[in-house]
Order: sequence, then C-alpha cells, then structure tokens
Amino acid sequence: MKRAITYFLLISILYIVLGELHLYAQEDSEWVADYAERLRRERKFEELEDLAAKRFSDAKRLYNRHNYQDAGLRFKEVVYLFPNFSRVDEACFLMGESFYRAEDYDDAREAFTRLVNTYPESEYYKDSLFRLEKVAHKQERYTEAIFYHQKILMSFPDADFIDAANYIGGVCRYLIGEFEEAAEVMDKIPVSSSYYGYGQYTKALCLVHRDDLNGAINQFMNVLEAKEKSGATRALKNLTHLTLGRLYYELGNYEEAIRHYKEVSSLDKENYDDAILGIGWVYVKQEDYEKAEKMFKKIINEMPQSELVAEARLSLGHCYLGLDKYDKAIEVYRYIMEHHSLAAELAGDPRVTEIFQGITEEANNVDKLYYNLVELDKIALAQGRDDLHRKIQSEKEEVKRLQDLLAGLEMWFSGRSTTGRNLMLGAEFGMATVAFEKEQNIEAEILRLSQEANIEIGKLREQEEEYMAMAEEEIVGEKEKALGWYKALTGEEGVSVLVEPPAEYTPGEIDFAKEQRKSMGLPEELEGVTYNQKIIQEKPIIIPPPEKESSEYEIESPGSAGDEEKDLGDDSAEGQ
Repeated sequence: MKRAITYFLLISILYIVLGELHLYAQEDSEWVADYAERLRRERKFEELEDLAAKRFSDAKRLYNRHNYQDAGLRFKEVVYLFPNFSRVDEACFLMGESFYRAEDYDDAREAFTRLVNTYPESEYYKDSLFRLEKVAHKQERYTEAIFYHQKILMSFPDADFIDAANYIGGVCRYLIGEFEEAAEVMDKIPVSSSYYGYGQYTKALCLVHRDDLNGAINQFMNVLEAKEKSGATRALKNLTHLTLGRLYYELGNYEEAIRHYKEVSSLDKENYDDAILGIGWVYVKQEDYEKAEKMFKKIINEMPQSELVAEARLSLGHCYLGLDKYDKAIEVYRYIMEHHSLAAELAGDPRVTEIFQGITEEANNVDKLYYNLVELDKIALAQGRDDLHRKIQSEKEEVKRLQDLLAGLEMWFSGRSTTGRNLMLGAEFGMATVAFEKEQNIEAEILRLSQEANIEIGKLREQEEEYMAMAEEEIVGEKEKALGWYKALTGEEGVSVLVEPPAEYTPGEIDFAKEQRKSMGLPEELEGVTYNQKIIQEKPIIIPPPEKESSEYEIESPGSAGDEEKDLGDDSAEGQ
C-alpha cells in the first residue's frame, strides 16, 4: 500500500515536471520565432534603409548639379516611399528647397508644410518656417508670410536668418498697406546687416505713401550714405537715385531731379532706361522739347529690348507736338496704334473681340468677389473671429493676385505700357491734339494776319490823315491866293478857287468873273459875313478856262450846287 502511494506521488511529480518542461519548450519556441522575425525585420529595415540612402544620395547628386526639379522629385520619392528613413526630415527639407530653387512654389510650400507639421522636433524646423515665409512672399500670400514671420520672432528671435526674415516680414506689411508696422519691423534690422539699406529704402517708401515726401527724401539720403558692400548694394543705390529723381520731379525741383537721374549707372539694366525716360519728362515739363526728343530717341534706338520703348515712342510724339512738327507726330502716333497692342495686330478677327470681352467680364467678376470678401472681413472682425479673418485675408490675396494677372493680360492685349499708361489712348489723344493744334494754328495765323492788316490799315489811315492835313493846308493856301486874286480883280472879297491864278488877267477873264458874280445875284457891297462867304466855306466854285462861254456853266441856284459841281467838273476837265 505504501509502495502504491509512493508510485502515485512519483508519477504525479513526473507529470508536473513534464508539463513544465513542455510549457518551457513552447515559450522558448515562441521566443525563437519572435527573435527570428525580428531578425528578418531588421534585415529588411537595413535593406530599406540602404535603398532609401541610395535614393537620397542620387537626389543630392542632382541637387548639387543644380538640376533642382529632378532632385525635388527624387527627394519626394524618399519621403513618401521610405517614411521610416533615418534622414527623412532632411529629405523633406531638401525636397522643399529643390522645388523652391526650381521656382515650383506650390510643391515647395507642400514640402515645408509637411516638415513643420510632421517633424516639429527636426533640426530643419526653424529653417522650414523661414522658407514658408519666403514662399508665401513669392506667391503674394502676404498675410500668410506675416503669420510665419511672427512665429519665427516668437520661437527663434536669434536665428541667423532673422534679419532676412524681418526684411521680408516688413515688405509684406508694406505691400498690404500697413506702413507704420512695416517701418517698425525695418527698424529691427541693425546697421551692420546687409539688409539694413534695403530696410531703410522700404521705410522711405512708407513715408512716401504717408505723403511725407521731405521725410522720405531724408530717409533715401541715408540709404545713399551707407557703405557699399556688394553689387546688390550698388544696385540699391541706383534705385534710390531713380526714386529721388521721381520725388524731386513731383516737387517741381527739376535740377535735382535731373542730377539724381544722371547718377543711375548705365550698367544698371533694370533702372537706366527709367532714368533716361525721367530726364526726358523733366525736359518736357520745362518745354525743352529738343532735349526731350534726344532722350526718348536714346531709349528707342539704343535700348530696343527695353519695356519702355513704347512709352518713349509715345512721349516722342508729344515732343513733336510741342515742336509743331505735326507730320512727325502723326507718324509716331499711327505707328503706336498699329504696332503696340495685340488688339491692333489682330484687328478684324471676331475671336479677338470675344476674348477681350471675356477678359473684361472676368475682371469685373473678380472685382465683385474682392468687394464681397472685404465686406465679409468686416463682419468677421466685428465678431472677433480672428481665425475667419486670417482665412479671408488669404483669400483676398489670392483674388488680388488674380486681379493683377487679369490687369496684366488686359494691359498686354490693349496696348498699355509697363508703367500703366494706355498707349492707345495716348496715341489717340495725340492725334486729336494734332488736329486741334493745326486748327488753332490756322486760327492763330488768321488772327496774326488780321492784326498785321489792322496795323497796316492804321498806318494807311495815319498817312491818309497826314495827306488830308497837307491837302487842307494846300487848299487853304490856294484859297488865300484865290481870294487875293479875286480882290485884285474886283476890289472885293470873293469866291475861293482851286487852281493857280495866272500872273496877268485879260479883260475877258475879268468880265467873266464879274458876270458870274452878277448871275449869282450877289450884292455889290459886302458887309460882315455874307452869303458868299458861306458858300466859300461850304462849296468852293471852280472857275473854268476863259475860252468857254459862260452860258455853258449856268448855275441855277445855290441849293443844287452839289450836282452842278460834278457836271462842271467833268466839263472843265474836257476843256482843259
């Protein structure tokens, strides 16, 4: 019995031991399986890591060769196919950098946004924030750029790129009309920074927009006094001289305007043509059209690739107008109307009209959309919805970009210059002005001739008056002679004559004179003022030659003396 119990206990212990051994063996088998799977995974990871590293190296090789678009695509493969790659954050950053340098800003924005949202602990996080600010500025998403600038200021105020970030942030504020805020941001840039001059230039522009032109001029002078450090700084100074020229032009200080325009280097391809155009317009303002003509021709002939050629040509037409060279002005205006717009080039094509109408309608729709966003933004601000305000600002910037795009398309299509002047309207105005000036000149010429004629008439009248005065003196003198002659003949005061009396009088002549006095019924004795004296004062009687018979010259009465005088004059002339 005891032996049976002992066997039972031994068997039980054996089962227990065997069961534990089985469990141990089972657990060991699972561990081995797990270990084996882990080994396989590690091997696969190493293989994937190696493959990702190879793709990464290929992408960097393309990047170093400046093949940025292809490099960006390779980095994109690494990021999306190998998310566990040990350098995936770097690949993501370089993907964005590649697309940024390829000017593919949409893909660059996507890459940097992915890094900021997915890898906030990455060493490339702050650089990605700065790149997002730059991309937003490039895409004219100014409110978005300001958002990233503020994040940089809060998180990385001492970053090595902080001056550049401040400059971009200030520019974006300037571009949305926040001039005071923009100036404050620009003041954060130290004098030692290469961005200092650019910041001060932008600050001066802020003063211009606030109508403080004198303050702006002083600010621009500070830019000119900065030490040159690079070609970019020299270009900035050229731009500053150009801007000062424009400001002095607006202020009417033409000498200073020309001085600053002339400081713009001819090597500056971006600003030199603007400076020459500015000098030309100063001369136009001074009505020195010959000098202005030389400036505009300089752009047309020496800078044929300049965007200002069309405007220079229009200005040249205005010069010819000022010089009264109407034929040349018309030639220039016609050339502009025929060559400086797509509408002129494709005139008569119905598709052109349809396209232009479409552009105009789309522009009107976009303007309405922008207005609605402005109104919606007012509501959001009134309700304190800052989140909605930011979204609306972003949408407004998108709409503004579309407005600018449509405006540029309309400008290109309709013939506007790069400065915004409508060349077609300018040319048409010039043509109309030529016609008006020609008409005015004709009227002026008529007026001039009329004035000259009046002067000549006046001179003739003066001569006539002088002649009449002389004639009157002569008549008076002859009258005195005749009276003396008549008195000598008759012993009485008598009738005036217009002819020189002969030195000696024949008896027949004396008898004729007596007979004529008798026929007039004149009394023999004259006392005081007689009727005969009145006749002398009013109508002198012409004495005919002696060979005529007195009966042929009868005078019926003093009242008809005027008519008879005419007849007598004719007869006496025949006799003479």
